[in-house]
Order: sequence, then C-alpha cells, then structure tokens
Amino acid sequence: MRQLNIFRRKNQQNETTQQEAALLNLPYFEKLAEEYEAVIHIGVPGTGSAAIQKLLFDNHSRLAQSGFYYPASTQNNIQIWHRQSKLGSYIEKNDLAAAKLLFDNYLATAKKNNLTLLLSEKSLYAYPDRFEEVTSGKKCKILAFFRDPLDALFSNYNYAVKHDFVTTTFNQFCQEVVNSNNDRLTGKIFEQWQQLYSKKNLLALKYDQSLFGLITLEMLFLAALGIDKSLFNTFKYTQEKINPSLSFAAVELRRLLNFVIDKELFYYNHNIDWLLQNYSGQSGKFALSEYIPEELYIALQDKFKETNDYLMDEILTHLNSNF
Repeated sequence: MRQLNIFRRKNQQNETTQQEAALLNLPYFEKLAEEYEAVIHIGVPGTGSAAIQKLLFDNHSRLAQSGFYYPASTQNNIQIWHRQSKLGSYIEKNDLAAAKLLFDNYLATAKKNNLTLLLSEKSLYAYPDRFEEVTSGKKCKILAFFRDPLDALFSNYNYAVKHDFVTTTFNQFCQEVVNSNNDRLTGKIFEQWQQLYSKKNLLALKYDQSLFGLITLEMLFLAALGIDKSLFNTFKYTQEKINPSLSFAAVELRRLLNFVIDKELFYYNHNIDWLLQNYSGQSGKFALSEYIPEELYIALQDKFKETNDYLMDEILTHLNSNF
C-alpha cells in the first residue's frame, strides 16, 4: 500500500511538472484587464464554450480580484448547459437596441467598480457585424478558439440537432457542408471579426487537443486573459464535462424526436438532452471516417484545407508547433 501511495504521488508530481512546463511554454498574453473596457469571448461551437462559462460563473468573485466584472446573474447552470444568455438572445434575434442597452448597462456596472467587463456568449461568433454595432466606440478585445472544422463537425451536428432542431441525417448534414459556403463552419468568419475589430483586438487561439492533455481549456483561457499563472490554483474548476457531444446513437434518437417535439417546451427538451447525455457518457467515442462514406470524408478534407491554411497563417495565435 505504501509503495502504491508513493507511485501515485510521483505520478501527480510528474503531471504537475508537465503542466507547469506547458504553461511556461505558452506565448505571452497581455493583461487585458488593464488595456480594455470589455473582453468578450465569442463562443465558437465545439470549442468548450460551456466549460468556460461554467468557470466564469463559479469564479465571478475571484475574477473581480483580477480586475474583471462578470455579470454572473445573467446566467444559471441550465442556461450554461443548454443555450445562450439574454444578450446572446438579443443578438440572435437582431434586436440590437435591446442588446446595446443591456451591454451598456453591464459596462456601466463594470466601470462603477473600476473593473473590465468580461462576457462569454455562445451565439456571438455568427454575428460579427451585429455585435460590432452594439459595441461601437468601445475598446473591446475579442477572444475565441478555433477547432479544425473536420474535428468539430460532429459537435456542430450535435448542436444543430439539440438547439436548432434539425432533422437531417449526419450524412446529409456533411454533404450540405461540402456544397455550402458557410463561413461559420469553415472559420473564415474570423476574417470579418478581424476586419471589424482589427488584428490587435482579436485573439483567436487554436483548440489544441494535444495541449489539453497537459493543461485544461479553462487554464488556457485564464492565461489568455492575462491573469498571473501563479493564481490559477485559487480558481474553482469543475471535474465534470459540461455539455459534451451526444453519442452517435443518442443524437440519432434526438434527431428523430425533433420531428414530433415542441421546441418551445424548454423544460422537457432540457431533460431529454440531460437523459441522453447520461446515456452518452457510457458510450465510446468514434472516428468520423467510420460513419460517413470515404469519398465524402475526402471531400470534407479538401473543403477545409484552404481556409485552414489561411487561418493558420493570418489569424491564429500559435500555441503548439505540432497543431
């Protein structure tokens, strides 16, 4: 037993050493609380936005000590798990007057407390022009993660089935992606964000799965805010996954239910997703290439190659040369 405890301690020490090394190897990030009126995380689908929102929700008091005002009262755990908050809803509905009023209220509260406003909204990514109109004249920093579209494709399909109630099959969804010019799915929409807010004011980080084997997404996000790494262990982190993708069988069942379910029954929809999520937690992951025809998989690879190369060269901040 004593040998086993020693072995566990050595493993924990090795993990800590690797984590510290990974954090030290990150690029320098400016202290955003000192430079900006507002910092906004735009929730790109499939990049752990719910986990980031849970981090902010659970640590709003600790964030204030680091110079940020996060209006935690705007969300609750169900909203984090299931959909965007009030500001994101206004943007999505194109009610920009209401969105601007709410944003200005948040900003006024932040300034009253000598803090920088910090927001994380899942639906902003798709609407750079609308959000720029809401924040016009304000000094804002835009934060986001980019995940290889091929790697994120099933997560995007999950989101579409659960939140947009789509009824197309996964094969049909993939074929539509190949045939469409959807800048949101390819990531080319980052070009619009950069044009509207400038290159200096956009920080797009790679969603690097190999890096997350050493440090958590939440830690990378805190580092991107410019928070001192020595303070990371003072933050509260959740051990459970927040809103991960359903398994293939579960999302297929959810798709079939979309033919008959009333999308306005939020409470029941949430509970259906929760039950399916519990089921999915017992299922293994799968390779995308095993679930779609080979020629479709190759077509998707070709579809994303040019945009991926452009983003790597012109938009993304490099964290790992092996990305």
